[in-house]
Amino acid sequence: MKIRKQVYDLTLEDFKQYSLWEFALDEEGVEGQDEATVRPFVSQIPNDLPAAMFVTTATFTLSDGAEARGFLYPPFGRDEETDLGIIQPNIITDQGQIPFWHGIREPNSTEISDFLKMMGKPSTDVFPLKYACDIKIDSIIIEGTLEGFYYLQQDFKNWFSRKRKYTAKFKK
Repeated sequence: MKIRKQVYDLTLEDFKQYSLWEFALDEEGVEGQDEATVRPFVSQIPNDLPAAMFVTTATFTLSDGAEARGFLYPPFGRDEETDLGIIQPNIITDQGQIPFWHGIREPNSTEISDFLKMMGKPSTDVFPLKYACDIKIDSIIIEGTLEGFYYLQQDFKNWFSRKRKYTAKFKK
């Protein structure tokens, strides 16, 4: 059975069936598929997962003690174990996904309000929240704390320099 989905369409039910999803980058030329297409990773998970792109289940503990489920991008095969731009944690609710990493686009107050409504909680009951990858590979433990919704602030003054400065900022 061939299962292909867009990563932004994955649900909690999808992760109940398959805890690890691999990006189908070798199938980008197939009609209807692109760089966001994922497929279940059905092989046994080796201790040295290849340097490929995956998403896997994660557990989130909100500041009020409630738990939520979602996913993150494990940095298997990469050194950036704590880089939010690599890990990109997301909570999945019945209303959709809540991304905590927004790249170079700062989330606006309406988006943040909508995300909090999806969780059914005020920001004080959500942040700080802890996340932990549910899959352990080798000695890599992926966990951390989020203070809000993160984005990348760029130093445009040095835009053309190799010494560009990127700073992860967050908003509640």
